[in-house]
Amino acid sequence: MYIINILVNTLGKDSYGVVALFTSLNQYIGLFLVAISGTIFRFISLEYHQSNNSISINKYYSTSFFSMLLLSIFAFSVLYFSTPLLKQFVNSSGTDFSEITLFFVLSILSFFISNLTAVFFVPTIIKHKFYLNDLSKIIAKVIQLLVILILVYYLADLSLYTYGISLIIYSVIFLSISIIFSKKIMPDLVISIRFFSFSYLRNMLKMGINVLLNNLGILLYTSTDLIIINIFLGTAIVAEYSIGLQLAVLISMTGMVFSRLFNPLIAKLIAKNGNTYIISQILINSKIFMIYIGLFFLLLITFSKQILFFWLGSEYVYLYPVVISLALYQLLHQSTVLFYMYFTLVNKLKIPLIVTILSGVLNIILSILLVKFTSYGIFAIIAATIITVFFKTVLFNSFYTAHLLNMKLFKILQTYLPSFIFITIYTSMCFLLIDSLDTHSLYIMSSSLLAIMLSYFLFAYYIIFTKKEKVHVLHLTKLYNLVRSKS
Repeated sequence: MYIINILVNTLGKDSYGVVALFTSLNQYIGLFLVAISGTIFRFISLEYHQSNNSISINKYYSTSFFSMLLLSIFAFSVLYFSTPLLKQFVNSSGTDFSEITLFFVLSILSFFISNLTAVFFVPTIIKHKFYLNDLSKIIAKVIQLLVILILVYYLADLSLYTYGISLIIYSVIFLSISIIFSKKIMPDLVISIRFFSFSYLRNMLKMGINVLLNNLGILLYTSTDLIIINIFLGTAIVAEYSIGLQLAVLISMTGMVFSRLFNPLIAKLIAKNGNTYIISQILINSKIFMIYIGLFFLLLITFSKQILFFWLGSEYVYLYPVVISLALYQLLHQSTVLFYMYFTLVNKLKIPLIVTILSGVLNIILSILLVKFTSYGIFAIIAATIITVFFKTVLFNSFYTAHLLNMKLFKILQTYLPSFIFITIYTSMCFLLIDSLDTHSLYIMSSSLLAIMLSYFLFAYYIIFTKKEKVHVLHLTKLYNLVRSKS
């Protein structure tokens, strides 16, 4: 977040808009690799839990690494020779095009290096040591921040080019630390060309094609906004949207951290055919998950003005409606993440990918129509995305999960709809309350923050959760044994 503060205030909105635009484009570029990176964990974890065959595991491990490496080299070469086309695409009036081109090359190189960490994340996920992935990213980010601070305060030379160099430094350190952690956790895993297997690659690609198409669909309805804004409104407006998105995406980031707790559990249950328990786990954990990410939604919206004030300054407080709109979209997008996790692990992605791609196309059409024929600007594009996400992520994912688990749709909706209603009503009340107070005072803001968090958890625990769900919450927070021993 501090890096964004520096970029916005040093580079200016137009150049920062270029950074945000290329960050969004990198997600599409990542489609070159997602057929492998999106399936590595499934194949290795199932092999690990079912047979623990070290040769087979190493074949998947090595095959995925060399496949991703070769695909990265090929994709980078294609994109490097396509840079002259950027002039027709980037709608920027305040940034030199040669600098834009150079930054594009550096950003995609950094992206491909960072993507190789997907292979080395597998051991930490299997062994339930997720925090090591976050730790490696934090260390790399801190070093990148130090480089940027040196560029700003000692060399006075922060530009798109030098920021691109900092991205390369970050990605190399991130990859190096990930390799070290993976070797310490599962030393038997080996990267060797002798373990490369075309048959194992074919196994991953059979499922990987579905993952690729599904990710394409997801990108079409969640990551086309910046591209459409660039084309119709320019990179300065891209910067405004991206500032709001950087805050709203905290909801997804916290959701990803929490959802990773359930990935190995569900994978293990599937490997051991624990379907009955899977139903129970998905229903209970989905409700708890909604309450968990709902807290970040609540805090982000309630204190949106104050966060913008302390983060970027008073001149950016006007962007709080963008933050609120994008936070709602992120909440909806995360609401059924455990359902999609189940689709992936049981390899039931064909129907979801068709619906996802159709939703993506619908989102693009709706976004273009609204931005062209209304005067609402970026809010027209956000509205199109919220509508699409609601129908695909909330309604379809719930319906398809009910179908796969042979249960009634109402039972699924019943698990998280009360949570969603509670979150939205409670958030609205808190926003109106805080907006009437002088929360530019750090003391009042911190006191309000603690009071809201405490009341939220107490209300959710004693009113929203059932007795069975309360026990599950205590298990997840590792308080269950303490409570039981005292009773």
